[in-house]
Amino acid sequence: MTEGHVYVAASGFGLRVIPKSAPYRYALSAAPTGLDVERNDGRSWLFARLIPDGGGYTSQVADNTPTLADVLDVVEGPSWDRWWLDTSVYQVPLPAGWIAASANGPSFFDLVGPSNALMFVQTPARLGTLSDVRTPDQQVVSTGADADSEWVDLSYRHNERPWLQRHHLRRLGRVNLVVTAQAPVEAMPATIGTQAELVRAARVRGA
Repeated sequence: MTEGHVYVAASGFGLRVIPKSAPYRYALSAAPTGLDVERNDGRSWLFARLIPDGGGYTSQVADNTPTLADVLDVVEGPSWDRWWLDTSVYQVPLPAGWIAASANGPSFFDLVGPSNALMFVQTPARLGTLSDVRTPDQQVVSTGADADSEWVDLSYRHNERPWLQRHHLRRLGRVNLVVTAQAPVEAMPATIGTQAELVRAARVRGA
C-alpha cells in the first residue's frame, strides 16, 4: 500500500469493497445499485464496475483492466440499501453525481462534484468557533444553526471568480464531524443541499 494514503472502503448491499492501492476513486454507476471503482497503476486508470446481485455480485472491467482483482477486493459487508463511504471513524453515504477520491490531506477522501465543487470531512479533536476557521482572504457571510448542527458561510475569490465555502459541524458523541463544501457562487445552492444530506446521514463507528 502506498504510504500516506488511508484506505476508505465502500460498503453496502452485503458487500465491502476495498481498493487494491491508491490513488483510487469511487462513484455510483448508471446501473442500479452499481459502484464504479478506478485505480491508477502509474500508467493509466484501471476501471471496474461492481453490481450487487442477490447477496453476491457481478462485475465488468474496462479493456485496459485485466481482472476485477487488479482494481479491488470484495468481502462480506453490511446489508445497507445504498453505498456508504466507510472509514475507521465515521460513515457517510456516497452521493450521486459525485466522485470520492483518495486524499493525502487531513481528510480520508475528497468528494468532487459538478461545477468543480468540492467537499471533504474532518474530525478535529478540538474545535473553537466556526467563524474563526477561515483564511485571511475569506469573509464571513453568515452563520446558522439547527437542533443538531451549526455552520458558517465564507466568501472568497478563486481564479478571479467569486466562491463560497460552508463549514457544517455536527457533534456525534465525542466526535466533531465537520463537512466542508466549496463551489462557485452559482453552484453553491446545489452543493449545500448535498452537504446537508451528508451531515444528516453521517454516523460514527460503534455508536
